[in-house]
This record gives sequence, C-alpha cells and structure tokens, in this order.
Amino acid sequence: HTTVDDAVVLAMLRRRPCTLADLAAGLGMSSSAAAYRIHVLEKSGVITVTERGGEAYYSAAPEA
Repeated sequence: HTTVDDAVVLAMLRRRPCTLADLAAGLGMSSSAAAYRIHVLEKSGVITVTERGGEAYYSAAPEA
C-alpha cells in the first residue's frame, strides 16, 4: 500500500482532466482516498472542477 501525495495527483491532473474514477484507477488508490485528496486540493484552490455530461472532471488550476 503506497501513499499518493498531492504532487502526484496534481501531476496527473496537469496532463489531462480526470474524473474521480480516472484518478483512483490511474494512481492505484481507492476512490475514497482519491476523493479525500481532491477535497484537500480543491480547498487549497490548486484544482478546478468542471461538470461535463453529468460527471465532475478535475484539473490543475492554471499556475500563477
């Protein structure tokens, strides 16, 4: 069991927008762990959420 940190999540989201399921599968983590990382990053303002076709897509916010 490996711990995925915020930098790894952000790196994936910089490459392309992802759904929660994409993130969990792509990083080999549970959906609840991915949801927690998303929550933390969203609160920090470093990711954005876009609704598309009823699904939430997460992406890295443009860097300042």
